[in-house]
Amino acid sequence: MAEDGGGVLIEVVPTSAGDALILRLAGVVDPSARDRVEYLMLAATEAFSPLSLAVLDLSALELLGAAGARALACWVIACAERGVTVRLVVAPRSSAHRVLVVAGLDQRVTVFDDLEPALHRD
Repeated sequence: MAEDGGGVLIEVVPTSAGDALILRLAGVVDPSARDRVEYLMLAATEAFSPLSLAVLDLSALELLGAAGARALACWVIACAERGVTVRLVVAPRSSAHRVLVVAGLDQRVTVFDDLEPALHRD
């Protein structure tokens, strides 16, 4: 399933095990898309509940602004309240990675360079 959040593409991919979910963001997450992106991520997480793991893949994201980082932070908090482990996939040294570091999200969740390691259970 993919939905347009106003300049951003959100793809929701349930894993074969059924207790994990991959969310892929592509495009631009700026102030105009913030509320829609946050809503769609929360709705996807709730729709596939119960989950133990949610992986947010930002590797195709063109731009993540401060408003987008706030949307991600709200989603991370909502997942934590439901007992869902969140992992992020983002290219090192990308603009999205820099925004995540400035926002402190890299201190709240584990960040991976690639999707496959992010899906492995510890």
